[in-house]
Amino acid sequence: VLQSLLGSASTGASEVEQPAGFCAQLQLRGLVRAARALWLPYNPHGIFGVYYEAPASATAAVCRAVAQEFARLARSGVRHEHELALAKQHAKRQLVLGTTSTTAAMCDDLGRQCLLQGSVKEAGQLCAEIDAVGCADVQRLAWEALLARGRQPLKYAVIGTEMKKLHAQGKVPTEQDIKRICDGL
Repeated sequence: VLQSLLGSASTGASEVEQPAGFCAQLQLRGLVRAARALWLPYNPHGIFGVYYEAPASATAAVCRAVAQEFARLARSGVRHEHELALAKQHAKRQLVLGTTSTTAAMCDDLGRQCLLQGSVKEAGQLCAEIDAVGCADVQRLAWEALLARGRQPLKYAVIGTEMKKLHAQGKVPTEQDIKRICDGL
């Protein structure tokens, strides 16, 4: 659900792939060409984050915006119940489409669940678990998965030909910049 709240955005993406969310806001503001929240589930927390494609000149602004959005979610959670309801609908739609579209997709999903979580849940059970997610759950997960894990600040990685030059000029946020945002909770 948290992944659906943050959303995704890219030029030419379908409506199923592009709900209104933080990533779409980044694109509407002209900061990124594409952005997507990602979750790689493995016990106990997995990896959660946002990856994006942006011009080098926007990197600092996007890194700060991502850290601030994570901090906002951890501090105050979902803005409106309607926002949470839309994220749940999107998560269930993605789940059902991803597990019923082809036999290969179904097998991939079953194998992933078995390997990463040690058990397999049917789509109906997963949808019920998604429906049970509340605003407090999103806030708790944002805090646990994004900020409090080992008390480490959010991490980021940037690549590209201009990044060394921008970093030397102080135009890419440092770990200390990101830590200050997170510590402001």
